[in-house]
Amino acid sequence: MPFEKFKRTHKSNNEPVISIYGNRFHYSAHFVKLAELKGFSYVSYYIDESERKIGFEFSKDEVDGYSYTLESRNNKMWRSTANEVLSKYPWVRKIALLKDKNVGKFAAKKKENKWVIQLCPSFEYRIPRDEVANIGDVKGIYRYLLKEELVYIGKGNIRQRAGDSERKDWEYDTIEYSIIDGEEGQLHWEYFWIENYKEKNHRLLPYYNKVSGNKPE
Repeated sequence: MPFEKFKRTHKSNNEPVISIYGNRFHYSAHFVKLAELKGFSYVSYYIDESERKIGFEFSKDEVDGYSYTLESRNNKMWRSTANEVLSKYPWVRKIALLKDKNVGKFAAKKKENKWVIQLCPSFEYRIPRDEVANIGDVKGIYRYLLKEELVYIGKGNIRQRAGDSERKDWEYDTIEYSIIDGEEGQLHWEYFWIENYKEKNHRLLPYYNKVSGNKPE
């Protein structure tokens, strides 16, 4: 019988990647090579909260007292602490807490003297169902949970959608959401998270979702 090449679930990725998990930023081997991290000892973080972006600037010496030490193990595993960033920004902290580590991996792009990653919205805000009126008139992506089991993923005005008469009898006790103003962004991330759920649940949709999200063009 002839050999057949085994196909791994995910193809190898040669992109420079920065991951967020535990309480640290982790730098992939390809990133270490491209960014020449072996020549640096410190990193400074730059935050663009409105765009969910984090910039990384590396230096040989401590410059202004705000940088963090780069750590390495045998020059192979490189990382730096993220404790203060996680404490201050819920949209970063939620990524670090996700069980799916692949969602916490982000391709880094060089922009002038910084390497920048774009994080995904990850339902960083959480309220009980009966307190949805307190969140204000906000739009974005959201999901409903019943005893921590995910039962619906949607987009739009979180408060208005929760008040729809057709959802009155739905069983859920918690709403998690991310604020996203634009319709395009809402469509993109709703599709992303529905597909993420299907991938882990034998292509099944969450209980109250009748159709998949609209695939971005």
